[in-house]
Amino acid sequence: MNWDAVGAVAEILGALAVFLSLVYLATQTRNNTRALRSAAFHQVRESFSAVSLAMVQDPSMVALIQCVTNNDPDITDLEIARYNYLLTTLVRRGESAFFQSSDGALQMETWIGIRETLILPLSTDVGRQWWNTVQSRFTRDYVNELTKALSEMEST
Repeated sequence: MNWDAVGAVAEILGALAVFLSLVYLATQTRNNTRALRSAAFHQVRESFSAVSLAMVQDPSMVALIQCVTNNDPDITDLEIARYNYLLTTLVRRGESAFFQSSDGALQMETWIGIRETLILPLSTDVGRQWWNTVQSRFTRDYVNELTKALSEMEST
């Protein structure tokens, strides 16, 4: 028996085993990434759906949103405060989606849809006033993203 030949065969088998291990790890990583993205997408959608469901279950919230959207001059300070809490909830959830999109856990198209959802309530007079006073509570990149989107909306 030629030990050089045995050594060469062992090297080839070892290299093949390493290659197959790398293929397996790449496949597992890809599958894990898909699962994480799916979970992130589901979490963000559930989060925003919960807010939407709460709003439709409370007729006074729908009326409040209509008052704010129509710039009703009779809106009370209490109603403005209530709307501001709604904005805080939405914008905080949006910040999570922005971070996850920036980090690659969510696709950017998911963030773009959420950004458009956030811009509508922020573009009201009450929303703009709230946004101008709370920006320091959010990350700089997120503030820049929403501020840019609001500017683009106002210029169209």
